[in-house]
Amino acid sequence: YDIVRKLKDKHKKVYFEACASGGGRIDYGSLEVFDDFWTSDNTDAYDRLKIQDSYSYIYPIKAMRAWVTDCPNFLSKREIPLRFRFHSAMMGTLGIGSNILKYTKEEAEIAKDLISEYKSIRHIIQDGDFYRIENTSSNDYYIYQYLKDNEGVVFIFLPQSKIGHRGARFKLRGLEENKKYKVEYLDEVIEKTGGYLMKYGLDIRLQGDYNSCILKLNSTLNYK
Repeated sequence: YDIVRKLKDKHKKVYFEACASGGGRIDYGSLEVFDDFWTSDNTDAYDRLKIQDSYSYIYPIKAMRAWVTDCPNFLSKREIPLRFRFHSAMMGTLGIGSNILKYTKEEAEIAKDLISEYKSIRHIIQDGDFYRIENTSSNDYYIYQYLKDNEGVVFIFLPQSKIGHRGARFKLRGLEENKKYKVEYLDEVIEKTGGYLMKYGLDIRLQGDYNSCILKLNSTLNYK
């Protein structure tokens, strides 16, 4: 710790990341002197959903480094679409660990758009409140919500679609009941009160394996 403190005093513009044994040096003593943690050497985007979920019970999202890496993954050998990999990594402090020189033209455009999108919402992710949304469906959705002041972001993942898949209804949390919120998801924009979104919820139905989307919301006015 003393060595890191001295280095930070000398190099004030350098960020220092704690990394050992794939996340084996994550503790609050390290958090005092390091800027963030390398959460795990396992960068498989599907596995990361579980790793990041467990990490978030104890440590702050702002200190959770999350990388987009190459496909197939070097450990799991899974082939996961770039958009899903980005969405998984955007749940923490986004980093790019893949060889961007090997991206196709389409992949480069997807990456460019998602990096830009992350920059527009990272203040919510890194500094907002984090909620695990209860899953009331028999299908394997992973749904996480971030909320800061009047803005919110929800990440929705469907790693595997099952026969008879009927989607899910999920309820948001932490909203102001009498405020009206503009909600953007799946190319649709709706306005609902916080009470509606928390008590009734929203329906989601993704299709196909490794599908994901981002929902955005912000409050517009008080509803009477």
